[in-house]
Amino acid sequence: MKEEQFSFDGEVYKAKIQLKEAKELHIPGRGGIMIDKDLPQGKTWSINYPTDLNAQFIIAKTKKNWIRIATKYIPLHFTKISIFRSREGFKMLWELRPWSGYKNYGSPKLLIEEFNSDNEAIKEYKMWMEKVFKLKKKEANPDLPEWAHNTRLVLFLDMWGSDGIIINSYQDVINLIEDLIKLDTPKNTILFLAGWSWRWDARYPEYLPADALGGVDKFKEMVRVAHKAQFKIMPNMNSLGLDYALPEFRKMWRYQITDREGQKRDWPGCFPGAATYPFAYMRPCAKVWRRHLVDKIVKPALDYELESIYLDQTLVVFDDPGCNMERGLNKLLQEIRLKLPRVLIGGEGCHERIIASIPFFQMHGAAWTLSQPTLYEKDSLVFTKLFRDYALFCGHISIPTAYPGGRQVGLLARGPFWDRYWDGKEGYRTTQKYYDKRGAIKTLRINYQDYGIDEETKRVIKELRRKRK
Repeated sequence: MKEEQFSFDGEVYKAKIQLKEAKELHIPGRGGIMIDKDLPQGKTWSINYPTDLNAQFIIAKTKKNWIRIATKYIPLHFTKISIFRSREGFKMLWELRPWSGYKNYGSPKLLIEEFNSDNEAIKEYKMWMEKVFKLKKKEANPDLPEWAHNTRLVLFLDMWGSDGIIINSYQDVINLIEDLIKLDTPKNTILFLAGWSWRWDARYPEYLPADALGGVDKFKEMVRVAHKAQFKIMPNMNSLGLDYALPEFRKMWRYQITDREGQKRDWPGCFPGAATYPFAYMRPCAKVWRRHLVDKIVKPALDYELESIYLDQTLVVFDDPGCNMERGLNKLLQEIRLKLPRVLIGGEGCHERIIASIPFFQMHGAAWTLSQPTLYEKDSLVFTKLFRDYALFCGHISIPTAYPGGRQVGLLARGPFWDRYWDGKEGYRTTQKYYDKRGAIKTLRINYQDYGIDEETKRVIKELRRKRK
């Protein structure tokens, strides 16, 4: 193993490395990325750890072997890796910033090792990752109920859209369940409800059944019908969000997350490609806020005897001097789990610092998640090989429908994103191929109120039924 020293300017550790013989670079981020010679000469491509780059390494394939470049730096940190292609090959710049709240921290080292295969390089890193982040194999993880291992299908149901349109009601879900029973749909199917408590992304964390969708009694009936069919209702919630319009924000505004420059951070609500509602990101380290959020999440799960819940944005980490978000989010999830020990808790995406607390996640990072990859990003299974032993995963909430005209709770703007993934069947085929290749739980989006159970969903259910036999 070779070690390269970082230079330090008082704020950022920097290291440069040149890989003249590298043909491919495999990157464990955004679902798995490969960069090769199609990155034009003179172009720079970059990715940030830990939200996009989900582990601290890149593997380079050469003619004779594989080279892993890694840091294995235990303190929370934020790294930007920039990859530049020149006539001499690939050059990398690693820029590492320890969390700005630390008073003392050690110096990182860039570790360069050769391996006979990518699997060997990943296996050795996994051994380190298991030890440092206390990871459990999914089969032995008590946070994964036994039924979750038998889940073969996740159906996304959009309920109350950001524009006020009701896409599905609780009664629609009840009717769907009755139709799914007739199709002999696999037991333990998860019905994921987006916008179930209010218009999508609004009024977090007020998680109460919405009168506009049928009210408390109809919500209870929906859950009872699902239980009887051995299906699982999974309502969407948020791990960080507080609606600016709620009175609680005026009481807790001081706990809003900032970045290292002191800028307040939030979900903007409106950005290229989509529009929802804005809300503040709150510090999970703040005990007052965390206690409030835990109570809001736990109450509906207990009141309505839910077997699963989902927390959006669990992969988000900011360099907030006032909150070590790695510790804060893990503590938040631990406190929820203590009160809901038999409930499956799902999350959005994963990285090595959070997967111990979220062993069931929606795979984040592909183009239809609005992460806007460049033309130079190609597919790699490095992410799946790294994390599949520790978690179950399904498709992301932004997955397209199988038919033109499908709706989702967030407003999608017409444009390249819409044209590629939502206007026609190509987006559906692309996403299904992507997730099937990774061994994800089969994930479909259906608009039951408008289309019933569409023919493609029926075909998939039939195929799952055939495989079960």
